[in-house]
Amino acid sequence: MTGNELILLTIGGLVVWWLLSLAWHPYAACGRCKDRRGKNLGSKATRWGDCGKCGGSGKRIRTGARQVRRTIGRPVD
Repeated sequence: MTGNELILLTIGGLVVWWLLSLAWHPYAACGRCKDRRGKNLGSKATRWGDCGKCGGSGKRIRTGARQVRRTIGRPVD
């Protein structure tokens, strides 16, 4: 096995691993509200609002997860 074949095999393995991780874990933490659990930046104890990006869930759909889940017949939505 040459060095180029080993590199291609490694890249192929990483791509397969990434696709499987998208199928099993389609959600990630929201980048905008982070540890505030779906609350927007102006939230306080007496007044709060949902994050505009995730709608208050604290999660976002990972890039490519919709397509992978649709391909295997298990849509995210």
